[in-house]
Amino acid sequence: PLEAAAPDWEPREREVLRYFVASLRRHAPDLGTIIVFTPQRDLIESLPVDATVLDFAYYIHTDLGRQAGRAFVNGRAVPLSERLHNGDVVQIEKDLSREWPDPEWLDWVVTPKARSKLQAQLNRRPDQKGRRLLEKELRARGRLLKAYESRVAALAHELGSTVNELYAAVAQGDFTAHEIVDRLIFHRSQHRTLPHIEPAPEVAHRFPAWSEETLLPALCCSPAVNSAIVGLLTPAGIELHTADCSNARDEDRLVPLVWRAERVEWLHPHLRVRAVNRVGLLHDLSGAVRSGNIDITSIRGERQGAMAEFTLVVEVPNSLELGHLTNTIRAVSGVVRVEVDGQEAADVVNRLTAFLAPPQPLPNPFSPGRPVFGAGRFWGRSEELESFETRLLSPHPASSLLVRGPRRIGKTSFLKQLGESKAIRAQYRPVYADLQSVAFSPAEEVIRYLCRCIGRALDPTDRIPPPGQREIAADPRNAFLTYLEAVADQLRHALKRVLVTIDEFGVLVEAVQADHLDPNFFALLRSIMQHNEILVFVVATSDDMAEILRAEGVTDLLNVTQEARLGHLDPESARHLVQDPLRGQVYFNPGAVEELLHATGGHPYYLQILGAALISHLNGERRRQVLASDIETIVRRQAQSNGSEFAHLWQRGDPAERLVLAALAAEDACHPAPPFSGRRASGLTAAEINRRLNSYGRALPPALLLETLNRLYRAETLERAACDAQLCYRYRVSLFRHWFAEHHPLMQVAHEQV
Repeated sequence: PLEAAAPDWEPREREVLRYFVASLRRHAPDLGTIIVFTPQRDLIESLPVDATVLDFAYYIHTDLGRQAGRAFVNGRAVPLSERLHNGDVVQIEKDLSREWPDPEWLDWVVTPKARSKLQAQLNRRPDQKGRRLLEKELRARGRLLKAYESRVAALAHELGSTVNELYAAVAQGDFTAHEIVDRLIFHRSQHRTLPHIEPAPEVAHRFPAWSEETLLPALCCSPAVNSAIVGLLTPAGIELHTADCSNARDEDRLVPLVWRAERVEWLHPHLRVRAVNRVGLLHDLSGAVRSGNIDITSIRGERQGAMAEFTLVVEVPNSLELGHLTNTIRAVSGVVRVEVDGQEAADVVNRLTAFLAPPQPLPNPFSPGRPVFGAGRFWGRSEELESFETRLLSPHPASSLLVRGPRRIGKTSFLKQLGESKAIRAQYRPVYADLQSVAFSPAEEVIRYLCRCIGRALDPTDRIPPPGQREIAADPRNAFLTYLEAVADQLRHALKRVLVTIDEFGVLVEAVQADHLDPNFFALLRSIMQHNEILVFVVATSDDMAEILRAEGVTDLLNVTQEARLGHLDPESARHLVQDPLRGQVYFNPGAVEELLHATGGHPYYLQILGAALISHLNGERRRQVLASDIETIVRRQAQSNGSEFAHLWQRGDPAERLVLAALAAEDACHPAPPFSGRRASGLTAAEINRRLNSYGRALPPALLLETLNRLYRAETLERAACDAQLCYRYRVSLFRHWFAEHHPLMQVAHEQV
């Protein structure tokens, strides 16, 4: 906690602070309070010993408590219910999409101040007001709302809303409490009707194996139940449109569709309950079932020594109420096991019911295109980070290190995470410089920019004015060295070096190639590295630029002694990236996460893109349960988008690369896997790729084809696989394949390259 509270303090100041915090920890418990810090190092000293992160939020400001989102203690992601300790540094991010706190937060606060503010906010929530109205109406009829909670959830689900929205509708007068209670108590139809879609009778013979899974939602319209509809044949499936949609006018591709009502009977599951035998056990079990207003159609039991086993057949309208019933029975005293139709399904059913009715839209924790760093946000790369830390923390660190990798693989996040390391910050002042801001600028502008970046990284008391424009223009090398020597003198008492992490280093090469930058600039950097021990450089660039730097001798000139190549995340890190920001909020069905990893190949940037798309999809669907089919839906939508995040792969390729990519994308058109599944295609051999190209008269010379395949493999666009003892190639990120197939079909590419 001490390092997190004051990472930039000097040894003497830190020693004084250490003594101070140790004294607080000895004496604060005697006073019944703890002392914690804000990220700005403000001291908070009025919280009781058992205070939580949520107590802290309400202490700072009522609105911060109401909109509390993610929380971090000493840089580590924690829940809002986490207990605080002396010396903790607490940071809370606001969730601006949150309008009201949740009722369970009352269990997470201990201070009277936080509890009173929280209760006042809860009382103003429309859903809480509506809940109180229903409780009052049920009490007037001699009943308790707790016994009808499963029926409320089922009713909300039938109305296409959430439980909280149903309560709010009662508070706002859309429904009266009287009519809702009537439906809860007396509505006992023995079946429900679900709408389905099927081909019209005149075309039904064309679809003997019809399945609604072949239907795709259109992006332009959303047909209401029982409205006039039509299908539009596409390579991916049949799009569902309204009959008057302007995008469904191609007569040759239209499929007449109709709605069909399907009668679904109530469920009659067999529940086997094993419990410790005692007097009144059967009475309590039957009472638990009746409390949910559910009928028992048969019951059978037997005694087995000290244990008893009962088999109940009940009548429930849906799996939602079955889940609530299962949990109610498990709560009966002495019950040790509940099986539903022969399977231990209680835990799964419980999780499913918990995510059917989200209280509010999910905040989106994913940020494609922005660097991600810090505890609980940055995943993977541990081996590369440890290697760099070891080299930088040695008594004689290297003067320059290199980070390379494909575009958008996370190099910026890696640099930021390296600068956040406590071990690095103990010996270095981290400086981050993005050379994109000075692309194609002369050497003088680059040096001025680096001076400004270094100056901003210093404490206000240590800052030294950077050299002026005229001074740099007159002698760039001498001006930069003089400035660095002044910085070194200023930091000598701190015994720290300056770690300069330079992002997009390749723009210097591009500037030299475009005659905007003198090639001698690299020699200037080498001179600075050799004659100034206080500076250590870590430069990052793409694989393509790294090869150019090596070919031009720049890496040798800069004396780069170690490099790290960043690739796709390993499966465990990729799962953490997707699931950890959503833990406790979203339930992933079995196979859903694997489908997402297959679609992205573990590429962090595309995981962020699909993660953000998934949250938008769930909010639109008003649920928090992720199905494997949801991943197919967002992959399809992403593939049909303009694809600016994929275009660089196409634009940078030469004609041979484009032909190969189009051929491999077309390979999946007749593949048996679902069209937009994340599952990888089986791949094609080089000979099969050339046969496919030859069908369009675009076969490549074998040597050129192999060279192209190897180049795409090194760039991690493709991966190799064994196919019947032969070497095959396929897309590493199947999302690329879908986009290329949609926007650059092989027939079109073959004609473009002629």
